[in-house]
Amino acid sequence: MARGAKISREDLLAAAEQLVLAKGAAALTIGALAAEAGVSKGGVQTMFGTKEALVLDLVQRWLDREQAEFREALTDQPNPTLAHIDQTRRLDEASHGKLAALLAVASHSPAHTGMSQAWYAERTNRFEANTAAERQERLAFLATEGAYFLRFLVGIPFDDDAWREMFEDIRTLAATARD
Repeated sequence: MARGAKISREDLLAAAEQLVLAKGAAALTIGALAAEAGVSKGGVQTMFGTKEALVLDLVQRWLDREQAEFREALTDQPNPTLAHIDQTRRLDEASHGKLAALLAVASHSPAHTGMSQAWYAERTNRFEANTAAERQERLAFLATEGAYFLRFLVGIPFDDDAWREMFEDIRTLAATARD
């Protein structure tokens, strides 16, 4: 796209996501996004204001898409814990590792805290557990999140077999809670 061309917020977010997927979260700057999208730095700054706002909008875009997929998964698997476990297991290491890095970058922002709390609220019943079965499901949910953070934020190199086995164990824990 030529300099001075008009580009939508959605186009810029798509370009930002491609930049993160290709080069990692650290590569996302106002200048790099402008170059990627073929627009001026001023155009990107006009659209987002700051890098923090850009990152938060990108995280929100990802969370919205991921939540839509989760709601769709609930049609096949109405148990939210099992649907979450299944969805997390299917995550692609390369793309989600880079998106997880965006979550880490955004985590210092109060706006991100609210986004994350809303995301978890839809999946968890606010971590309340009054019965043994609910406590077991909560533990399975937390194990899923722990596996995600270890793989995608810490960088523990789980191979495909270990990842599959881990999620079979977590899913068994959650499924037996209701038996």
